Amino acid sequence: MVLQRGRRNLLWGWDGPDREIELSIEGPGVAQSVHARSAQVDGRFELELPELPAGGPYTLTIEGSSTLRLSDVLVGEVWLASGQSNMEWTVAMSADADREIAEAQHPQLRCLYVTRAPSAEPSATVAAEWRVMSPATAGDVTAVGYFFARELSRAIGVPIGFIDAAWGGTRVEAWTSGHALAGVLDYEAERARWLLL
Repeated sequence: MVLQRGRRNLLWGWDGPDREIELSIEGPGVAQSVHARSAQVDGRFELELPELPAGGPYTLTIEGSSTLRLSDVLVGEVWLASGQSNMEWTVAMSADADREIAEAQHPQLRCLYVTRAPSAEPSATVAAEWRVMSPATAGDVTAVGYFFARELSRAIGVPIGFIDAAWGGTRVEAWTSGHALAGVLDYEAERARWLLL
């Protein structure tokens, strides 16, 4: 994965109720840990990572009732590539696709591919997968996101993560919170109409 540089990053999850959670961070010039306690009701916890230098790789180890180790974590820039069919268009459908895919050796570029899953309510989790950009993975991701990330990485010299959350033909309302929509339309009527579809 890639975490955003120049800021503290928040990680969250769930464990048993009222458990001590420890996050250990190891990487170039970094070895520290942070602690949190999971909520008594639903076991949710939040851990705030300190601001980490751009680069890596880092290893994050989260220990509670079980242990989760995240390795090969980079720190750089993270961008959201969201929209309709023009953003969904993949590298494999682009001009010179065979050449672009064959040359896609970019271990500093990571794409978080988000699985399409409609929901009438906000979700606390999402099915998603981080992919290191290589000839085996680059063809299936958003072309706009990939080419943007590649050029940005070349220009500023830090790892780039881009989130591929595009879905052709979707309406802007589907990407907007109910709170924001309530200020510009009859949200309850719009939501009821959508649920009938």
